[in-house]
Amino acid sequence: MIRVYLRMLRLLISQTKKHKAVNHLLAKPLEQIVPKDFKGRFSAWWEGVDYVPSPHDPSEEGIHSDEPGEDPFDGVSEALVAMAFAQGLWGEGYLGPGDATHYTDLIKNLSLSNEKSLCVLGSGLAGAAREIVRETDVWVTCYESRKIAVEESHRQCMIQGMGKKIKINAYDPETVELPEEKFNSIVSFEEFLFVQNKARLIEGASTALKFTGSLLLTDYIVLKDDLSSESLAAMFPRLWGDAKLWKVDQYKACFEESGLTPRVSEDVTARYVKMIEQGWSQWRRLLDTLKGRDMSSAQEAAILRMIGTQAAVWANRLEALNAGDIGVYRLLALKPSAPVR
Repeated sequence: MIRVYLRMLRLLISQTKKHKAVNHLLAKPLEQIVPKDFKGRFSAWWEGVDYVPSPHDPSEEGIHSDEPGEDPFDGVSEALVAMAFAQGLWGEGYLGPGDATHYTDLIKNLSLSNEKSLCVLGSGLAGAAREIVRETDVWVTCYESRKIAVEESHRQCMIQGMGKKIKINAYDPETVELPEEKFNSIVSFEEFLFVQNKARLIEGASTALKFTGSLLLTDYIVLKDDLSSESLAAMFPRLWGDAKLWKVDQYKACFEESGLTPRVSEDVTARYVKMIEQGWSQWRRLLDTLKGRDMSSAQEAAILRMIGTQAAVWANRLEALNAGDIGVYRLLALKPSAPVR
């Protein structure tokens, strides 16, 4: 798990202009590029207090500054680093909570098979798409807006022998023109919140579905009208775009206006909260494991900052879910049969 995001960083950075400090950082196993007593140092940084060395580690030997003042992630996109660390927490192919059981349970009523076609809108790193293929052998077409995610998800699919079953396309969700009557089902997992013109994309999805096809979404839902823009930004940073949360009734109305019949609106918040809480155990294991030595102060600061940023986002999101400010819902709508002529 810990090496997953490091491998992703090495691969993608090798395809861009190389940066000396980054290469120095990524050339070593993760366990060898972080300071001793990493958990103590991270905890002090997270709590905003001064770090006091462990009595078992008074010298902090091995930590040195090869390139003082340089940020080892300078010149590397924030999106790349965020995706890498997300995989370190959630697993290869995932940018958020979820596993094989979760995704196969979500799609179990879609009747997918080798004779069916599935579209995934906002496929991320295609971890969910690969689990669905393993379960159903369906043919999948993915659409993803982030160039880095398109490249990395394609690589992961090829390595896992799914290059023929899963096609990955770059797209702009605000302007995409989906092919007409092509898919038996269309799914999207917590990606619609970053789509500004949701109605247009849902209308396009309706057109792209074959008759009797299904549209399945899981998404964050706003439950309180007074949710501030500051709170929203703390839960959903602008790294992936501006978050725009709808209410369940807005989705239902949009489905109907697009010619779809709403069938399911299931609150899956409790399940999602449990998955996030389980993810925190990954953080704890990560912090317990990162006890290497050879590292500059700049590298240490950069890693602490990146891990802290990711942790803060999920902490804020978890707090809002538990407080009832937002929820996560599973929404299913069906396209009617072809009209009789």
